[in-house]
Amino acid sequence: MQQSRGELSCAKPSYVRTRPGWVSDRTICYLASGRPCVVEATGAEGHLPASAGLRFFRTVGEAAECLRAVERDYAAAARAAPRAGGGRVRRARGPARDTEGRGRLAQSACSLQRAR
Repeated sequence: MQQSRGELSCAKPSYVRTRPGWVSDRTICYLASGRPCVVEATGAEGHLPASAGLRFFRTVGEAAECLRAVERDYAAAARAAPRAGGGRVRRARGPARDTEGRGRLAQSACSLQRAR
């Protein structure tokens, strides 16, 4: 996580269809690490508003636009990521953050646990 640029995550179809507001624990870790997240909409966007650090998508086209938006101003997206949980996400301790624009957003396969 500390070495990646951010997270691109798709949810299981049942979470997309039923919209329970599911958010991956991995997404929360990325946000706490100051890494922007682009995640599939599961209803969580009703509780965690979209921001520069946390973006939601429903279609492939929306996902691509979210990624472009993060890339346009990665430093702002990285700064906004820890605040995306409305103050409920804490910054992780670890190596210095890469805000220089190196690398690409990392795609991750998420475990299915509700964010605490």
